[in-house]
Amino acid sequence: MKFCVGIPAIIDDEIVSKAVKTHIENICEKNQNVSYIVNIDDYKYKNAKGSVESCEALYRNIEKAGKNLRLTYGSPRKGLNLAYKDILKAFLESDSDILVFFDDDHNIINPLDFESIPKTFYEDDTKVIHFANTYLKCSGENPFLSEILFENEKIQIRSNKAKFYTQPGTCLSRKLVEKILLEYDENSPQNSEDIVGNNPSYRENDVLTVVSKNQQEPIVLEEGRNQGFVIPMKCHFSCDTRRFIKATGSEVGHN
Repeated sequence: MKFCVGIPAIIDDEIVSKAVKTHIENICEKNQNVSYIVNIDDYKYKNAKGSVESCEALYRNIEKAGKNLRLTYGSPRKGLNLAYKDILKAFLESDSDILVFFDDDHNIINPLDFESIPKTFYEDDTKVIHFANTYLKCSGENPFLSEILFENEKIQIRSNKAKFYTQPGTCLSRKLVEKILLEYDENSPQNSEDIVGNNPSYRENDVLTVVSKNQQEPIVLEEGRNQGFVIPMKCHFSCDTRRFIKATGSEVGHN
């Protein structure tokens, strides 16, 4: 199978430079069949440094790592909703089978070998694969994570207590992207996560979360579910480096 990583980015050289290094180390170097689609919006938060050109130069390191990179641009800025839609459309123009989004401020904190997941999980039209995501102060998986369905030496795949859509780390098949685009309205007052998460075609699927065994055994800690970490921080695949430190897109209205 061929995998594509989609990143809607804004200008922030400090954050992007760190994130790109983790993508190269933990995705590019671990996967043969992976490519990237990145949209760079001509927008930056207060005190962020850089330009469209400097941001592009940072993402060009993915090409230097031997992976195909398609860049699109928003100048004037598109906003996240339209940038997300344009990445969905660009994915359908590629030869990739699976699209997985990460935010520009997400560091990949464990080796992410997409093919460590049995192919049958990606091919199941009733399931969506999601790679566990965390913040610096709490896990994004706290409300949902449940029972082990599959396990090997690298990962666990767990069921969830509810259906949800989190943009970072969630895999979308070509068939599901086609269905989402039929009803995707970039002018909606909702943000892109809510647009997809409320899409009837998406909500038909059960979400399965993949957690890493690379650094620590992913044992569920019920006492950490409401405040802290339902599984150890080291068992996630991506970490949001902006939330709790800088304003996020949802907080400043970058829909």
